[in-house]
Amino acid sequence: MFWRKKIKLPVTIEDQLWIEEKLTFLKDSIGLEKVLKMTTISPETFLSNYEFKKNESDAYYILDYIKTTMNLGDIPIELKFFSDQPIYQKDGSILTTPADNFGRWKSAAGTYQKVNNKIIISIEKSQLKKTESLIATISHELAHQKLLGEKRITTNDEHLTDLVAIVYGFGIFIGNSKFVFQSGIDNGFGWKMTNQGYLPEQLIAYTMATLSLKKKEKDTRYVEQLNSSLRSYFKESIAYLSQKERQKKSLLFWEITGVDFEESHQEKVTETTEAQIHSTVDEKIIPILSETDELIFACNKGEYDTVSKLLSTGISPNVTGTLGNTPLKAALFNKHIQIADLLITHGANIDYIQDPNSFLYTTALSMASTNDDLEIIYYLLKKGADVNFISLRTGTPLCHAIKNKKIEQVEILIDARASLELKSGIYIEPPICYAARENQKDIVNLLVKNGAKTKPLRKIPRKEIPMGMVKFLKQKKYL
Repeated sequence: MFWRKKIKLPVTIEDQLWIEEKLTFLKDSIGLEKVLKMTTISPETFLSNYEFKKNESDAYYILDYIKTTMNLGDIPIELKFFSDQPIYQKDGSILTTPADNFGRWKSAAGTYQKVNNKIIISIEKSQLKKTESLIATISHELAHQKLLGEKRITTNDEHLTDLVAIVYGFGIFIGNSKFVFQSGIDNGFGWKMTNQGYLPEQLIAYTMATLSLKKKEKDTRYVEQLNSSLRSYFKESIAYLSQKERQKKSLLFWEITGVDFEESHQEKVTETTEAQIHSTVDEKIIPILSETDELIFACNKGEYDTVSKLLSTGISPNVTGTLGNTPLKAALFNKHIQIADLLITHGANIDYIQDPNSFLYTTALSMASTNDDLEIIYYLLKKGADVNFISLRTGTPLCHAIKNKKIEQVEILIDARASLELKSGIYIEPPICYAARENQKDIVNLLVKNGAKTKPLRKIPRKEIPMGMVKFLKQKKYL
């Protein structure tokens, strides 16, 4: 060829760093040796070991398989099944229906709950007919158990949950089955099927590619089983990360050696082992020695002297580390008020956020608005936190409180003059619309009582509002 197409990173630099930080957290939490031994599970391999019957027995088989893969041992998990599908009469009428006014369906694929140390996974029955989606569903839910159940994190993080399922080998299923995950379905963590997932395909493919290189996989024929767009992003990621100059320039948190990525491999996934990825470069990347994470860790643990010493060296308190955390958020999450005061004295921005245009980061006040510690909200407001600070994808602190069904926090933020009309978040809507979407009748009433306009509710597609809420809004003449 007389020209060569420039190889580009298929994700943003910010997304690359986020993925690397999250993977580093999982590597340290789960154990490097265990992570390196994990293999990508292909549909072909999974489906060839069992005769799937498209009934509930499939779900139990998949549950046991994934429990073993994720080292969940004999922990008791109850499976429940429900149906959101319409029941048609002989005359064509519908007996029961969660359909919207246009006859379209909004169905949850499944939910995860932990009630009194009892784990319940509920599966929508139509998933039993879609084996690959069922595998994705159960792997995602058991990933919740790895994070929340095993207390690796204390606050639900759907993005990280996706990565856990991918790390344990279920990336093909997660990538090929598209989900949007929502918190709070039946007091658990649930999701509904749509055309867009929390993690974009680019991030899923990049994660699988960087894991493949970190594990020095020699057999990547499973790539053939990714859908076409995922496969393309995977190859772009491999090609980008395989360039020798990128190894020196890329900010990677794991050591990773270069690979010989031949031109023919860039255009077509190999069918023989001779063209598989091989490690050819002895030069290794020097991992970043992060003072940032050291500072955040000390803030989280309440180690005042260590925090003071690190700040005295000139390290900025306005930084973001693993899991999108900041020193201030880490301190306040565990109520280390003295350390928070110290950080602010050294210039910590009370509203610091690494990238306001990203859906991955939130301010300290938004974080506090989702938790039950009202003292921290009052502390931040007293320190001058912007009650109307907008994170592009996640909205204002008020939106965070509403989406997490925290009515006391909503009242506090309203008293602090949170705007009831400011449009923000993924839907670019005012707070009352989020309350309607989340089926929060008390919060809708509270917002209206405090002067929120109801006209924006009429612009929400009916299929995106729970049927009970639609009825409530009509009774109140808000709709």
